[in-house]
Amino acid sequence: MGFFDFLKEPTKDELYEVEYDIYSATYLQDEISKYVEKAGVINNRYITEEYDKNSNLVYKYNPIDIKNYRFEKDPKNQHDKNAIKIIASSGLTVCCIGYIPQESNVKFAKLMKENKIYNVNLSIVGGPRKIISKNEDVVNDDMRYYVRLKILFRK
Repeated sequence: MGFFDFLKEPTKDELYEVEYDIYSATYLQDEISKYVEKAGVINNRYITEEYDKNSNLVYKYNPIDIKNYRFEKDPKNQHDKNAIKIIASSGLTVCCIGYIPQESNVKFAKLMKENKIYNVNLSIVGGPRKIISKNEDVVNDDMRYYVRLKILFRK
């Protein structure tokens, strides 16, 4: 593969998608919450309490698609010397929102080193919500945040 081959658009046969479950986000809820409060957009229906008749819950924040991110090796991690952090940034707010799962991080590091990452879809969903019951009572609930990560890799 030549140097300029990276400039051309790959075909579907040259890519494969991997979706990672970022369970480590469970332990980083305080940091993620601070990030969302600064970078997130509040759902107008949550504030105005104008609920959709077909919906039984409304999240406080719209899902956040993270455009500014980086993957960073964390060799000083006490649980895993091969750990790879997922760092999100928005303006002056920078936050570790999770780690690549331990069973995948060695292979992920190799793909990173070989510049095989083609496209990343990273988002945060969940958080505070209001649940609307059938008798239209509204209950405030704090659900945890979830980090979703889908990556297209070059073969």
